[in-house]
Amino acid sequence: MSLFSTKSYPVVVVSGTWEEMGYQVGSRPEFAKGIHRTALFLKRPFPPEKAAYYFDRVKHLIPQSILGQMKGLARGEVKALGISSGEAWKDVLIWNFFVTSTYMKERKGCTDFAVTSKDGSFLAHNTDVNYLYALGGSIIIFKPNPGMGYSFVSFYQPGYTGVALGENSAGLAVVFNAAYPSKRNYGLPPEMFVRKVMQECGSLEEAVEAFRSFLKKGGRFAHNGAIFTFMDFKARKMARVEVTPDRVEVDYGVTEGDKHFVVATNHYRLMPERNDREDFNTSSYARYERCRMLLKMESDLSMKGIMKILTDHDGKNPGTDHTICRHKNLNVGTNSSLFFDDKFVLYYILGNPCQYWKDPSVLQVVRWKER
Repeated sequence: MSLFSTKSYPVVVVSGTWEEMGYQVGSRPEFAKGIHRTALFLKRPFPPEKAAYYFDRVKHLIPQSILGQMKGLARGEVKALGISSGEAWKDVLIWNFFVTSTYMKERKGCTDFAVTSKDGSFLAHNTDVNYLYALGGSIIIFKPNPGMGYSFVSFYQPGYTGVALGENSAGLAVVFNAAYPSKRNYGLPPEMFVRKVMQECGSLEEAVEAFRSFLKKGGRFAHNGAIFTFMDFKARKMARVEVTPDRVEVDYGVTEGDKHFVVATNHYRLMPERNDREDFNTSSYARYERCRMLLKMESDLSMKGIMKILTDHDGKNPGTDHTICRHKNLNVGTNSSLFFDDKFVLYYILGNPCQYWKDPSVLQVVRWKER
C-alpha cells in the first residue's frame, strides 16, 4: 500500500473560490485516479444510490461553500479522467458520506491530546485504523479569495471536503477521534462542519459557539458523531468538543503544575449515556487514562516529550490496545502520527510512529503557512 511505500504526502496549495479550489484538487490526475478507484471499491458496501439518499436528506444543512467545493471536486475529476459528470458526482458523494452512514468500526482507536507548558504548546494525534482503510492522503493548503475566510491546512484524503486534522492562519487547530453515539440520525457530517469552522473561526470561543449555534438553529450532526480536540495557539487555550447528532459538550482540560492539557480517545466522557454499547471497551478507557498519566509524568514537553508519548509502548514490543502507539500486527494499529506546534508547523509520520527512534528521518516537517 502507498502508506508503506513513501515517507511523505504531497503538499498542494490551491486558491480562489471554494468551487475553484475543489476543482484544482479534483483535476490533479493522481488525486482523481485515487478518488475514483477507491469509490469503485466502496460501491459494494455503500452503493451510489445510498450515498445520494443520504445527501438528499441533509443537503439543506451543508454550507454553500462546501457544496461549491464538492461540485468543483467532481468537475475536476471529469476533466482529469474523462468520465461523465454523473459518475464523478457519485464518487464525491460516496467519499463524503461512506464513513458518516456506515458507522465504521475500523476507525475506533485514535488518541489525541493538547498541552501547553513552559516548553510550548502542541496538539497531537495518533491515527489507529485497520490498514485496509489507510487510503493514502495529502496535505492541502487552502487559500480562499479575500473575504472568503481564513487560509488553512488539511491533512486528509483529497476526496473528502471536510477537515479532521488541520489548522488555520489564525492559529486554531483541530484533530479528530471517531465516536459511536446512541440515538443516531441523518445530519451534517461533523468533519464538514469543522471545514466551515476552519474557514470562519479565529478563536476557540468562536469554534465552540459555532457548534452550539448550529444546534440551536435546528441543525443536527450525522450518524457517526465525533470527538474533536481544538487548540487555540494564539490564546494557549484548548478544549475537547464531544459531538452527538443533537448535543455538544465541551471539556476545557485540567491544570497540573505548569501544564494544562486535555485528552481524547473514542468515548464520550461528558455524556456517557450517549455512548453506544459497542463503545464500552477497555482500549478507549485505558488509553485515555494512560495518556493523562504520561502527560502528568513527562517533565520535558518539548517536541521530544511529545514524541515519547505518541510512541509509547509501555516497554512492550509491539504496543498493545492500551498503549498510545498500539500497532499489534500487520493488519491493525497506529498507521500515522501528527502534531502541530505554536509556530504553524505540522509534523507527521506515515506508518508506526515508534519507528522514529530507529530512523528520525521519518518525521516530516511542513511549515505550511510559509507556502
